[in-house]
Amino acid sequence: MHTSGNTPLTRQWHSHKSQQHMRRFAAAFLVTASLCALTLSTNTNTAHAATTVQQNAPTAVQSLVTTVQSNQPNSASNEAVDYAADQNPQTKWYEGSGSVPSTDSPVYAIYTLSQAAPSIGYIITSANDSQERDPKNWTVLGSNDESAVSDPQGSAWTKLDSRSDVSFASRKLSKTFTISDTTAYRYYQLRVTADKGATNKFQIADWTLVGTLSGQSANLNADDTWQYWDTTDAKNAASDPTGGSEDRTSWTQLASLSNTAGWKSGSGSFGVKSTGSAATDGKDLGNGFVANTLLKRNLGTDGIVPAYFFRKAFTLTQDQLNSYGGLIASLSVDDTATVYVNGTQVTGFDDSTVTSNTTPLNYGGNSDPQSMLFSVPASLLKAGQNVIAVEVHQCNSSSSDAYFDMPALYYTSEYLSLPYTDSQQSATYASNAWPATSDGNNYFVDMLSGYTALGDHSEIWGGNSTLASGSALTAANDKKLVEINNTASDAQISKAITDANNSPAVTMYDSLGSTLGELYINAYNAGKLPKTSALVNTMITNGIDGHDAAKGVYTETRPYDRLGFTTSGGYIKAANIGYGFHNDSFPSGHTTAGYEVGTTLATLLPQLAPQILERASEYGNNRIVLGFHYPIDVIGGRMGGQSMVGYRWSDAQFRSLLIEAHQELETVLLGQCISSGAGSTLEACSSGASSTSEAVSTYTERLTYGLPQLTESKAATASEGFTVPTGAEDLLLTKYPNLSDNQRKQLIEQTALAAGYPLDNADVESSNWQRVNLSAALTASYTIDNNGDLHVGSGSDAGGDNGSGNDNGSGNDGGSGSGNGSTPGSNASTPGSGSQATKPSTGGNSSDASKSPTKGTAADADTKGSGASVKTGGAVVTANQGSRWVWALCALSVLALIALAVAGVIVVRRRRQ
Repeated sequence: MHTSGNTPLTRQWHSHKSQQHMRRFAAAFLVTASLCALTLSTNTNTAHAATTVQQNAPTAVQSLVTTVQSNQPNSASNEAVDYAADQNPQTKWYEGSGSVPSTDSPVYAIYTLSQAAPSIGYIITSANDSQERDPKNWTVLGSNDESAVSDPQGSAWTKLDSRSDVSFASRKLSKTFTISDTTAYRYYQLRVTADKGATNKFQIADWTLVGTLSGQSANLNADDTWQYWDTTDAKNAASDPTGGSEDRTSWTQLASLSNTAGWKSGSGSFGVKSTGSAATDGKDLGNGFVANTLLKRNLGTDGIVPAYFFRKAFTLTQDQLNSYGGLIASLSVDDTATVYVNGTQVTGFDDSTVTSNTTPLNYGGNSDPQSMLFSVPASLLKAGQNVIAVEVHQCNSSSSDAYFDMPALYYTSEYLSLPYTDSQQSATYASNAWPATSDGNNYFVDMLSGYTALGDHSEIWGGNSTLASGSALTAANDKKLVEINNTASDAQISKAITDANNSPAVTMYDSLGSTLGELYINAYNAGKLPKTSALVNTMITNGIDGHDAAKGVYTETRPYDRLGFTTSGGYIKAANIGYGFHNDSFPSGHTTAGYEVGTTLATLLPQLAPQILERASEYGNNRIVLGFHYPIDVIGGRMGGQSMVGYRWSDAQFRSLLIEAHQELETVLLGQCISSGAGSTLEACSSGASSTSEAVSTYTERLTYGLPQLTESKAATASEGFTVPTGAEDLLLTKYPNLSDNQRKQLIEQTALAAGYPLDNADVESSNWQRVNLSAALTASYTIDNNGDLHVGSGSDAGGDNGSGNDNGSGNDGGSGSGNGSTPGSNASTPGSGSQATKPSTGGNSSDASKSPTKGTAADADTKGSGASVKTGGAVVTANQGSRWVWALCALSVLALIALAVAGVIVVRRRRQ
C-alpha cells in the first residue's frame, strides 16, 4: 500500500522535527552567542586567566590577572597594554602618543585579579627596541578597593615596592624585585615615573607577579628558625664554621649539620646596627629593616665580624619531592649573600670577590639591605633532610651594619628560573679581560698569529690579490671554499641564510633533535632560560671578544671581492642575500659567535655536546656556503669562540654563573620532556639528533677542512709541542666532574690534532686552540692507571652515544625535507671530504613576534644577528590577533546557524505543502 507523504502522521512527525530543529538551533545560537559575548568581555585589554590555576605554580598570582588597564593602553595595536601580562618576552606593551612619564604624569598599568592574592615579588622584562624606552623609575602598589582602579594616584593604593635608576643593559632582559608586604591584594599597579631616555616612547615586554596561592602551608621557612654563626674573626682563620678547613663551604653540606659546636639558634630576621658601642648595638637598621635576632658585630680591638653564616634543615617526603618543580624564595641582605642548597651554590649577590670565610672585603656596599628573589631546581633536593645555607659578608672592615632575612621559601609545582641578580651581571670578573701577552698585542691577534706564516705557503693560502678572470685555483684554501660554495644545495643555502640573519642561540636548536629542539626554542623564546640567554648573548663575550681587532690587523679580502661571482666569470656562486660588506674576512665573526654559543651550550648540556658542537661547526661552515669566508677564516673563528668560553670556565667566580645556567637548562628541558611525554631523560627526548659518531666525525673534519699541514710540521705527533690552552680542560667539567684538572688536561692533550695545520703556531700557547678537538675529548674512551694518569684509547667508552641517535641513519642523510614554518630553516649540511649531504628541514624564515622585521646582519657585519623570535612561517598569531580570529569564527558560526535555520524552515514548509 502506498502512503502519501502528507498524511496526518507524517505532518505530525514533520511538525515534531521542525520544533526539534528550532530548539536545537536556539540552543546552538545561545551557546555561540554566549561564547562570543564572553570573548568580547575579556578581549578589551584583558589577559585571560587560566581555567584551572595551579595553586603552587611560581607565577600562580599572575595567572589570576583578568583585566589590564592603563592611561596609555595603545588598545588598537598589537603592542597593547595587555601584552605586559602575557609572560612572553617576544611581545610588548608600547605607547608613544602620551606625555613623558613623570611623578605628576606617570604611565601606569593596573592588573585586576579574579581574587585577592599575595605576591612575594615581580619580574620586569625589557622589550626588544631602544633602551631609551625602558622604565627607569617606578612604584608597585596594591589595593583591595575597587574604586582605586579609576583613581590610580588616589589614597586607596598601598606602596609595595619602589625603584629608581634601574637600567636594562640588553634587550628582553628580565630583572626580579621583591615585595615584603604579604597582604593579599586584588588590584596591583605598576606606576612608571621616568623612562631611560626621558621620552614619551615607553615600552616593556612583561610585568609578571610572582607568588603561589598556597600561603604559609607551602612556606618551608614558616617558623624562620635558623642556626647562625656570628663569631668569625679576621685575625683567626680557624674562627669560621669550618675550623679553617680548605673546603670553606663544607658547613653548607648535609653531613655538617650534626656538628653544632659554636652554632647558635635564632629566628629571622637577623641584624645589627652600630651605635658606637658594642654594648648598645641595636636591631633597627632603618627604612623598615628591624632585626628580630641581634647579631654580634664589634670585636673590640680586633675590629668587626667580617662574615656571618646561616643554615637550616628542612625535610621532604618522596611524595612531596615527586610533586615539586623547585623552590622560590625572597631574601634581604646587607651586604653580600651566597646561597647554597645541599652544598651547591644556587645564587649570589655582590659576592664575586668572596674567596675566604674570614678575610674582610673592601668595597663601598649599600646604604640599606638589598632584597631579591631566587629559585632552586628540584634536582638539588632529595627525599629526607635538606639544608639551605647563606653566607653574608660585610662590605669592608668598617661596615656599620649587617642584615639577613629569608621570609619566604616556597615549594612550587614547576621550576621558575630567575635571571642572574644585578650584581652577578654587573660584577667585575677576573675573566673580563685577557691576560697580558708577551708582545703587548691583543689576545686574539696573538692567538691567530699563525696566519702570518701562510704567506710562505701558496699551496695553502692564495693571498689577497684579486684573481685575474679565467685564472686557475691553486691554493687549497680557495679550492675548498669554491667546492663547498658551488656544490651547496638549495636547502643548505636556505639554512645558511637563516643562520646569517639570526643569532646562533635561536637557530642551532635543531642539533637537539626534533622534539628536544622544539622544547628548547620554545623555552628560549618564552623567557624560561634567562641565565642561558644572558650568557650566550652578552656575558661570555663581554670585554673579551677580540675578533674585530684581529680583522684590523690581518686585513684579508673577502672571497667574493677577490675571486668574483660566477655570474661575472668568477668562482663564487651568489645566494639570495646582500653582499654589500667589504670588511676584512679573517677571522669570521659569525663563526666566532657560533662557536661561542655552541661551545657554551655544549658545556651546559654535556649529554648532547657532540651534536651541539657539530651544529656550531655547521654555523661556521655556512659562512663558506654563502661565499663570505674561506675555511681558514672559519677555523680562526672557532679558535676565538672556544677560547672565550674556556677562559670563562677557568674563572672560578664566573664559573658559578655557568653552573647555575647548567642547572637551569637541564632542569627546564628535562621537566618539559617529562611533562610532554617525550621521555624521562634528555637523551631519550633527543630523537632525530645526529648519532654521536656522526657528529664527532663531521666536527673533526671541519677542524682542518682537509687542508694540508705546513711542510715543516708534517711529522709532528698529537702531543708534540702542545700545551693545553687556558681553560680548555675546564670545558670538560660538566661532562667529567669526577676527573681531576690534570686528568682533563690529559684528555685534551691526547685527543688533540697533530701539529702543523693552518693557524697552528707553536711559539704562542693560545694558538693551541687550533689543535683542541673538543668533541673527541668529550667522547673518548680512557683508562686511569694506578698513578692517577689518564690514557685515551682503552677501556669503556667514556662518552658513549648519549642515547641521542643511531649510527644506522638517525640523521636521515640525503633528504632535503620541507618545513612547517614554525622554526628557522634547518636543512642541516654535513659536508665531508666531497659533496655535501642534507638533512630534513623544519623550514621557515625568521620574523619577530611583534611583527617587526628581524634585524640580523643579513650579509656579514660579523656579529650575531639580533633577530630573536624565530617562530616563523607567516604571521605569528598574537593574543589580539587570536581574539580577532575568534570573532571571525563567531560571526561565521552565527551566519551559518541563521542559514541552517532558514533552510530548516523552508524544508518544513515544503513538507507541509
